[in-house]
Amino acid sequence: GPGAADARRAPAPATSSGFFPREPGGIGGAGFQRPGRRVASTSQGHPALRAGFPDIVVQGMMAVCFVAEIMTARFGIGWHEAGKLDVRLVNVVWANDSVTAHGKVRELGPEGRHRRALLDVWCAKADGTVAMIGTASALVAG
Repeated sequence: GPGAADARRAPAPATSSGFFPREPGGIGGAGFQRPGRRVASTSQGHPALRAGFPDIVVQGMMAVCFVAEIMTARFGIGWHEAGKLDVRLVNVVWANDSVTAHGKVRELGPEGRHRRALLDVWCAKADGTVAMIGTASALVAG
C-alpha cells in the first residue's frame, strides 16, 4: 500500500523555514530540533498557585507531544506506523517557560526491509535545564 512505499523513502530534509536544522552527512549523526515554544498561562487563580507553587505546572504530555512533532516532521509515516518512544520527565516545566524539543540520531540498524533510526531525544528549557530525556526510533528507507 501507499504507507509501505512512504516508509521506504529517505527522511524528509530540513524544512526551508529552518525549523528542523540538520548536521551535514545524511541521517547518521543528524541532529534536529523544534524552536522554543512558550507555554502560556492566563489563569491567576489557578489551583497550583493557591497550593503554593510558584506558577502553573505544565502537564508532562506537552513535552512528549513536542518530541512527537519533530519525529513526525523528520520521519513521517515511518514514525506514525512504527515509531517507539521511551522518555522520562526529569524536571518541572512551568507556565510561560520556553521549551525546545531536540533529537539526535544515535544509530541506524536493519529491521526487515527497512532501517530503524534510534535517536536520543530531549526537551530543554531556555536556560538549558533538561525537562524530559529518553529515546525514540522510527523506520527509514532500507
